[in-house]
Parts: sequence; structure tokens; C-alpha cells
Amino acid sequence: KWALILLPGDPAERVQIVPVGAGQARALHWDGFQPLWAKWFPDGQHILLQGTEKGQSERVYITDVNGSTPKMISPDASPWSEISPDGNSVSLLQKSGWVIVSLPSGTAKAVPALQAGEFPVAWAADSKHVFTQAGTATGANIFKLDLDSGKRELWQVITPRDQLGLRPMSVPVTITPD
Repeated sequence: KWALILLPGDPAERVQIVPVGAGQARALHWDGFQPLWAKWFPDGQHILLQGTEKGQSERVYITDVNGSTPKMISPDASPWSEISPDGNSVSLLQKSGWVIVSLPSGTAKAVPALQAGEFPVAWAADSKHVFTQAGTATGANIFKLDLDSGKRELWQVITPRDQLGLRPMSVPVTITPD
């Protein structure tokens, strides 16, 4: 029912919460903090965002729809992140590699059994597995990875029917929750 909007060049440096139907838009603003991107948590009450505090590098934070002071969850910027369906974990790319940040504890652990060139693209509905993508010469392999054991299984092979003019896949796939 709501969309998060960050307007490029907004001098007020706001995250705007805008209704997709009837309703009143709201703006979140923090002095000395510039938001760069934002994503909804599944509960619709919390927001994952990346931004910069004055004099600091880009980092990843959590806030809520009431505009509470953003709480840092990663000291590194992350060009790609995914929130688990239960809202308790976030996968992030840090300088050390792909990690899963547990929000209750604040701890980060490496995504187990990732292979070179592979990266997480989506959480499974159970929040205990992630889907990863590995590029191939003709498409991509999607693996389902158990975060506790590191066990991996090939879940899907994506290959276009017509390979004429084929270029390697350079963007992540999107997987629906069902």
C-alpha cells in the first residue's frame, strides 16, 4: 500500500513514504544523514537503507516508518541486499564477501559454500535457505543453499531457447516467494 521514494538531488535528503492509493504521504529526514536507497521489511514497519552520516563512508542501516534514528547494521556499503521473509536476517555484500547479518544479535557470518562468481539472489520462504546464481556460458545455474549446513542443490538451470546473439547474464535473476 506504500512506496519508498528517494528523489535524486533532493536537497532535504528525505526518504518519502508515498501511498499507492488513498492516503497521506510522509517524509523521513535525519540531520546529518543522507539516504541513498531504501527497501521495505516484510512487516511493512521497518526499512533497510543505505546512507552516509557526515564524515563517514556509506553504510547499511535500519529504521522504521516513524523515522527513528537509523541503526547501523553493516559498516560497509552494499550494492545488493536481500531481507529474509521473517525479517530477522539480511544478506549483504561486504568487503569480506557475502554475509548474512542476524538482526537480533547483530552478528554477521559468511554465506557458506559460495563458489567463485556466485552470489545470493533471493531468500527461500523458510528463511533458512538462499538461492544463489552462478553464471554459465549459456545462462545461469540457480542453487538452493542451506545456511546452516552449507549443503547446496541445483535448483534451476536458466538457458534461453534461442541462443542467437547470446550475451552472458550480467544481472541477478528475480525469484518470486512462491
